[in-house]
Amino acid sequence: MIYSLENGGAERVLSTLSNYFIKTNKVTILTFKNGTPYYKLNKNIIVKSINSSNNSNNIFEAIKNNFITIINLTKTIKKINPDVVISFMTTSNILATISCKIINKPIIISERVNYDIIRSKIWKNIRKFIYPFSDYLVVQSNYDLEKYSFVKNTEIIYNPLFFNEPIENKDREKFILAVGRLDKQKGFDILIEAYSKLDTDFKLIIVGEGTERESLENLISRENLSSNVELVGRKSDIIDYYNRTSIFVLSSRFEGFPNALCEAMACGCPSIAFDCKTGPSNIIENGINGILVEPENVEKLSLAMKYLLENVELRNRLSDNAMRITEKLNIENIASQWGEIINKLKFN
Repeated sequence: MIYSLENGGAERVLSTLSNYFIKTNKVTILTFKNGTPYYKLNKNIIVKSINSSNNSNNIFEAIKNNFITIINLTKTIKKINPDVVISFMTTSNILATISCKIINKPIIISERVNYDIIRSKIWKNIRKFIYPFSDYLVVQSNYDLEKYSFVKNTEIIYNPLFFNEPIENKDREKFILAVGRLDKQKGFDILIEAYSKLDTDFKLIIVGEGTERESLENLISRENLSSNVELVGRKSDIIDYYNRTSIFVLSSRFEGFPNALCEAMACGCPSIAFDCKTGPSNIIENGINGILVEPENVEKLSLAMKYLLENVELRNRLSDNAMRITEKLNIENIASQWGEIINKLKFN
């Protein structure tokens, strides 16, 4: 279960796991919003939508809409009659847990961002009340594991890579790469500002789409970087970009477990990341397989990029070490961890 199957990290993880588990199980993906899946799914996977309304003008409409959603959700899950329900993202987790408890179905909920991201006091309280009714909670960092101490069964499982055999390419091109939604979370404004301080013929290419496009385009124009920085939109051939870039940069203000960073490293990209509260420090050993930089520090990010651009030997060493991430995050390893929890609930 997930809100939609549009482009995004949680959607990619759900699709990757579904494509793996369909080999030995029946898999149904249930969404709240109708639409064509962005990521390729095995033809045997069933996709259903309850097409719930999320447009509420006031708290009373919100309560009414969520009540209707829970009724529809409960009926749909009961009809599908699964052995186990797995839900992704906070809103879905809350609604799915209520529905599953009504019809006595085991449920695993999964958080994809760090605990502190939810600002609303109401939603924080709802989460704290509802989550303990789930059978398992999957998180992505020790920080979140401690924060969710009010949930009995909690486990860390990292995101799987959506590919198993990346192509190692030492003949890399002269550009710096960043990947993600164009929104404030990803910190592309900080990255562009840091890049503007470099004296380099390496271009900056940002892959992704989102609500901050116009703001970023204006920033690029103000910094006179129109010929140096490209916002290329979404790309289905993202591995090709990972395999060609000289440096990958993750400039996020906050993260859960950054898929793009893992994918870049698996393809041997020498990587720099802000050491935000959760995510990068679980992936990068500073100076060994990548470089961690003080969060949101423009000057230090710029210096780190300059240092890496000027040191080919360091780039090659980080590249070799980065590729070892595939041993930890291949789909077989990650799916087996999910499988252990599923089997505990399935045969309990």
